Amino acid sequence: MREVRSEWWREMVDPVMVVRVDRLPRTFPVRLPVSGDQLRRIMLTWKLRKERGGILTGRIVGQRVNILGKAMLYGLRHCEVALPFPRKLPIGYHSLVVEASGPGLNRRAEMTVVVVPDRCFLHPAVTESRRIWGLTVQLYGLRTAKNWGVGDFRDLREMIQWAGNDLGADLLGVNPLHALPPGQISPYSPSSRLFHHSLYLDIEGIPEFRDTPSVQKKFRAAAFQSKLASLRRSPMVQYEAVTRVKGQMLEALFRLFQRQHLAQKKSPEPVPSSVRSE
Repeated sequence: MREVRSEWWREMVDPVMVVRVDRLPRTFPVRLPVSGDQLRRIMLTWKLRKERGGILTGRIVGQRVNILGKAMLYGLRHCEVALPFPRKLPIGYHSLVVEASGPGLNRRAEMTVVVVPDRCFLHPAVTESRRIWGLTVQLYGLRTAKNWGVGDFRDLREMIQWAGNDLGADLLGVNPLHALPPGQISPYSPSSRLFHHSLYLDIEGIPEFRDTPSVQKKFRAAAFQSKLASLRRSPMVQYEAVTRVKGQMLEALFRLFQRQHLAQKKSPEPVPSSVRSE
């Protein structure tokens, strides 16, 4: 505990400061390895660079700052002081640099200032007098005559259209659709916020699937159709089996994509006959 406490005192400023745009603080804390007497001879300057451009600066001598706290760490005195915080600051991620200089002291530190809204976004429909309603669906549990044993993005599109157009719903909630670590099936333990899970892809909606005779032949084969029918009939989602079936088709489509598109980009452009060496 002593080490943790001393580490906090050794940091000139906190790494991040989060404030509400409608409740900006009057000051922000800075910690320095000086005594109260030494503080009087210190010059403190700061520069805040706004996210969308613009710089705010300030400076103050140590004898004019308010001391928030004092500590003795390994025989060295420390002071926590309060520096003026900008009175107006827009929402965003801003960079604040603080410098302290004086006899025997020359320190510099940077802090990210995050100014957040006073509340989250509210859709106009929420603020209206009428009540809104919607449905929630676990996409992986949807079964249709077209999907491959697990609900996909085609099913989601049709579900949205049905809920909105036929039922008059205002919203549709779904489970997380992000990529998962290998071997995991829980949608609530994603490995990335940036990528969707390939299991939810509508394979039949991929252009190469529709336009390639060899892929269509494989899809229409009796054995393949029998496998899809078995996956649709299963009372439980067969994640491993669906992954294998979709994976095989995606690999075939990717090889086709490589031949038709990537190979063309990598091949050198032909040299005009007029500039070829004799």
